[in-house]
Amino acid sequence: MTRSAIHALLPVFAVTAGLLGFAAVPRFEKVSDHCYYFQSKEETANVVAVVSDEGVLLVNPPADSEHSALDAIRRLSTRPVRWVINTDYRLARSGGTDRFVEQGALLLGSRQIFELTETARASVSAGVEQPDRKIAGSDSTVHLMFQHQMRLFPGGTEVRVLAVQHKACTGGDVVVFVPSEKVLIVGNLFVEGRYPDIDSTPGGGSALGWLDAMKEVIDAVPLLKAAIPPKIPPKAEVKPGEEKSLEESIIVISAHGPQANLQDMKDLLDAAHKLRGETAKAVSAGRELDSFLTSPALEPFRSYEGFVPFVRQLFDELPKK
Repeated sequence: MTRSAIHALLPVFAVTAGLLGFAAVPRFEKVSDHCYYFQSKEETANVVAVVSDEGVLLVNPPADSEHSALDAIRRLSTRPVRWVINTDYRLARSGGTDRFVEQGALLLGSRQIFELTETARASVSAGVEQPDRKIAGSDSTVHLMFQHQMRLFPGGTEVRVLAVQHKACTGGDVVVFVPSEKVLIVGNLFVEGRYPDIDSTPGGGSALGWLDAMKEVIDAVPLLKAAIPPKIPPKAEVKPGEEKSLEESIIVISAHGPQANLQDMKDLLDAAHKLRGETAKAVSAGRELDSFLTSPALEPFRSYEGFVPFVRQLFDELPKK
């Protein structure tokens, strides 16, 4: 082969080597000025970070085994993780919280989450449940518990942490708002494209309560106003043809899957309410569940995943007449 031919092939070899040997490094995606999220590719939960000059606030911190997420946190900021929050007790049990608490982070949690994790810890101690995972907060001495909601201001950015007052996916779901940046972090309360995964036992969740919880959270969002205006100048005006509705402008980050928006939450809640109505009719008429599940009237609601389990839970919870 001539020297000129070799030189001609070098760029091809370089590109091929790059494609084969250097896969994209997992990183946090920036969704607003201070909010970033790491989308998990497995069954583990997405991680959200609020980054400020005072430190990092992590929502649903990764477990020790989730090396790609932990590496991504190190690359995201040189500031320490100062606060950690779990959006429900099941995510608190992933084992990721203790690492950061041991390094000096403050664990923030609702009373309901701490009670559920303590119940789970007692079940493990009694041999009722297998000790397959550590339970965050059970041994931690540095934590802050709240009843309804609390506010933080890392670097002057307001963050509101709200304990959902209705039983939903569990008996202690938590959501996190960053009002000035229009970011809503909902954990498992809402996952785009699917009905909720209700942990009724032992988590104390409720399918009917989830309907009320979703409305509670959705209704709260338009009322949120930043206590401290953002330090950054306003962004360039959006062209009329590109203008978004209020619901579409609110970024929603779930525990699983890609980011969504508030309109997606409203659409799911609307479908779930209509499904509840059809289920209530069937229960009142004394229909059997298996027969009801084959009903043509349910076709409009089957597009969301988790359809059958959610209908079963509605069927069980609705009062029999």
